[in-house]
Amino acid sequence: LPAGGMMAAVFADVATVRELLPAVTQPLDAREQHGAELLVDEPEELAIAAVNGPRSTVIAGRAELVEAALQRLADEGISGRPLATSHAFHSALMEPILDSFEETARGLPFAPPQIPLVSNLTGDVLAPGATQDARYWRRHLREPVQFYAGMQRLRALGCTLFVEIGPQPHLTAMGRRCLDESNLAWLPSLQAGQDDWAALLDSLGALYERG
Repeated sequence: LPAGGMMAAVFADVATVRELLPAVTQPLDAREQHGAELLVDEPEELAIAAVNGPRSTVIAGRAELVEAALQRLADEGISGRPLATSHAFHSALMEPILDSFEETARGLPFAPPQIPLVSNLTGDVLAPGATQDARYWRRHLREPVQFYAGMQRLRALGCTLFVEIGPQPHLTAMGRRCLDESNLAWLPSLQAGQDDWAALLDSLGALYERG
């Protein structure tokens, strides 16, 4: 992959970020919508890489353009910060690797999920029997992460208990910003600096208390 890519978190809604980015570079893809697939027709130099919350958007692209965008946003009173990533994921700078990535992925076995799954690619529930195949993961590498739309979809499905499977509850903090309701439970599977069994059993107890 080409060097010189960069990602940055911007603390504003995606519509505001997208409106200001064309002042930095053209053209900017404006077709991404919550809950709908993105069709990428042309590479863009600066992309919306993720929509993580109502006021949490990630941009990606060439480092000089991302830095210029952060300055442009700062001039409008919008804060942001660079992310510690090796490349500009979910942007046009991923395109040189997409063919080989998909070819390699075709060698792996795929099967439909056994439980309902909300996709970070579309922000919606996968259709029954749908398989996340090599093409799906190719698109996931290139297109925006629809975390915010996915969280909204889970809530619309009636979900009130959220358990994060991972070493630290980073996504839990993002989820709370997506769904600001007092009746929701946010539980970790593991916590840094805490005994693994203690963290697991605390969350298990909380689930038991809620039936």
